[in-house]
Amino acid sequence: MAHILGVLRTPYTVREHLIYLARRSHDRDLIDRAGRAEDLLHTAFERRSARVTEWSPSLVPEALQTAEYARALRDTGLFAPEDADVGCLLRTARQLALPDKTGTQYAFLMGEAATRLDTCTADVLRDQLDQLRAWTRRPRISVRLVPSANCPPGLVEPFTLYERRTGAFAVAVRNRLGGALYLTNPAALTTYEQAAQGLRRHAIENAWP
Repeated sequence: MAHILGVLRTPYTVREHLIYLARRSHDRDLIDRAGRAEDLLHTAFERRSARVTEWSPSLVPEALQTAEYARALRDTGLFAPEDADVGCLLRTARQLALPDKTGTQYAFLMGEAATRLDTCTADVLRDQLDQLRAWTRRPRISVRLVPSANCPPGLVEPFTLYERRTGAFAVAVRNRLGGALYLTNPAALTTYEQAAQGLRRHAIENAWP
């Protein structure tokens, strides 16, 4: 890994932090304290979940993005450079942990709009879709597509639902430009549990263009 990061000319501090995370990626009690408070909260909730359901209506979920796809989003100019750098680090750290065979189950639900060419070039999108197919072969990960006919873009905002075996205990409602509102009150959890159930009913496997 160190050699690859060196070839990519990754900044020294980022390279050292990624190597540290890689060495401890199987540690279920690891909470990376280098990020923002929001990211620490996400990591803590994720570690305590039996299942994490992430709904991303118009973009590929951040944890599954290729470097080229993430760069295309950054190049829109809508994100501050420092936020994009932190996002890159967090995305790589999450990807290092996802391949484990035991632990939290991840259910990624994507809107059909995420498979269109609005975000990036055809080559970047093709590589991204190929990577999504590869993710679906991992033991703890499901990635499914929700047709626009069943959930039109803009109808349900992006969210991440954290669930124990007894039910949801937190939900993060995400802002499209970064940031999230974390909710734990029962009424909100019920609303988003129902939304997740509805999206799962309409989700299709292996429906990539």
